[in-house]
Amino acid sequence: MRDIVHALADPGGQVVALHPEAGGTQALIRPPNGMGRFLTLLNRRGVPLVPVGAFEEGKRFHVTFGPALTHGALDGLGDAQSAERAMRVIAALLPARSRGVYADPVFPVS
Repeated sequence: MRDIVHALADPGGQVVALHPEAGGTQALIRPPNGMGRFLTLLNRRGVPLVPVGAFEEGKRFHVTFGPALTHGALDGLGDAQSAERAMRVIAALLPARSRGVYADPVFPVS
């Protein structure tokens, strides 16, 4: 994680992709503990957090980019709440069958 933070601080413009819900399934799962804190750290530093929904349908791979979370969007939230907010934004970019544990909307995605 330190390497990621250092890479993103590089004025040369680094891009890092995180897959917080990694699990090898076709549906979202809860990310590991600490992911929300890490996303909050990046968000506080002004790193654009761009949610991406990726899924397969038929023989095609679809990727949908959402708007970046605004600077400070995760401030005041705990680890679980920050992760939940980010995952709900990602879930909104996916078809219902791929939303997994985030299929039931709990709060607005904005």
